Amino acid sequence: MRTVKYGMEGYEVQLLQYALTRAGHNTGNLDGIFGRRTARALQQFQRDKGLAADGVAGKLTWAALYPYVTGYTLHRDGPETNITLLDMSVVTDIIPCSHLLTSLMLKGLTMRYPLLRVYETGRSVMGRPIIAVALGEGTKTVGYVGPHGADRWPEVFHMLRFAEERAAATVKGDMELYRAVTLHMIPLVNPDGVDLVTGALDPSDSFYAQAQALSANYPQVSFPEGWRANISGVDLNLQYPTGWEAARRIRYRQGFIRPGPRDYAGCEPLIAPESRAIEKWTREMDFDMVLAYDSGYTRWFEDTWGRPGIMLYTDTTDIHAALMNAPRSFP
Repeated sequence: MRTVKYGMEGYEVQLLQYALTRAGHNTGNLDGIFGRRTARALQQFQRDKGLAADGVAGKLTWAALYPYVTGYTLHRDGPETNITLLDMSVVTDIIPCSHLLTSLMLKGLTMRYPLLRVYETGRSVMGRPIIAVALGEGTKTVGYVGPHGADRWPEVFHMLRFAEERAAATVKGDMELYRAVTLHMIPLVNPDGVDLVTGALDPSDSFYAQAQALSANYPQVSFPEGWRANISGVDLNLQYPTGWEAARRIRYRQGFIRPGPRDYAGCEPLIAPESRAIEKWTREMDFDMVLAYDSGYTRWFEDTWGRPGIMLYTDTTDIHAALMNAPRSFP
């Protein structure tokens, strides 16, 4: 993490404000602007932790703030390392999503709930890992895939919160779902695109400049807020083989003929590494059913395997009920 100090702006400042707020220090608005209120909160936090109260978030300060993002602390007791869980939820949505924040939340969840298993399924254009988390020991397997569109990042938090709630319920003795189904989730399908939309990708980064240039071809789409594609300008939901030619033809007629913020289907199916990773993972896992926020993926799954692919709507779909009913849908 970079050193952050007074006068700076950006996502790292927002993450600093997030951690300070969870540590009980009021920074005011979590707006990514390092002003006087954030400086005062940081200095008080540093004093409380026995650090030099210089109002600069360097390596030692970030290390002290880390537990308030992940929800746990580690400390040595002789040769052993012990974990202390903080009295707070790991998952909150008080700042926008990012690849870094998602990774830290997943770290916090797996430390708190060892029954959650995390593994890598592939890499994004920028080389960021596309992470899956598994829960359950049932013989029936279900894939739960997050939003492909970068502008739909709030649903990533919805999935992480579901993972936290189900893991907590299981630990407390609610074993029915855990024993019935093995659930594999990929909350963050499009890490590069999400970072672009939420401001976590530094404007000085060459990938930011590339996306900005591509966006100039479609001035009707706001940048970066309206960005849906991966960082290379390919719409991931349109990348699956089922219906790809028709989708590409329709988008061409609508004017989406080159890479850009949305609706460009690519020059061929599965050319985007993110969609390719999801496709490979789905084939290897051989799911009995999938849940997803994107019709392109569910349509491809149903067409390929002839098994249920359920479209989710964050505000209306009860994920727990869908999973509990899932075994009845299986042959």
